[in-house]
Amino acid sequence: MPVGPICIRVSIWGQTAQSKVGCQLLHLPRCCFHRHGGPYDGRRLESVDRGGALSAVLAPERAVGCVVYAATELPSPGVVRHLEGTRFSIGEPDRSVSARCTDLSEAMRTGGLKCPAEEDLRGDIWAKLLGNISFNPISALARATMRQMCLHGGTPPG
Repeated sequence: MPVGPICIRVSIWGQTAQSKVGCQLLHLPRCCFHRHGGPYDGRRLESVDRGGALSAVLAPERAVGCVVYAATELPSPGVVRHLEGTRFSIGEPDRSVSARCTDLSEAMRTGGLKCPAEEDLRGDIWAKLLGNISFNPISALARATMRQMCLHGGTPPG
């Protein structure tokens, strides 16, 4: 019996891998060289996938990459509160737009989410990383969300 898409966020906690239901379909550093091309093609990062434990459970070729553009907060352990954002860019590691990405994109859009199937997801990953590098330390120091920082009286209008 065929099974539809299953959304899993894989996290590393110490030496073991635990999966949690979520909306991040691929923890990129784990599969960043899968079908990448070049001298590191197929290389597994031991620091992220110790002993291949994650790859044994979810093989890289079965994963679809996803960049999550959602603002959330963690009010208490195990509780994630969604504040805003409905964009989930998806793509294949080999820079193709596959039928499974197109189908998943359409299903997510039908559900009211923004979900482009990107030809080169790595560009989205780097853009998101640069944003996180810029704003996360300021947010932590200010103990403020992105929204609070942008709406602060001393912030110039955009």
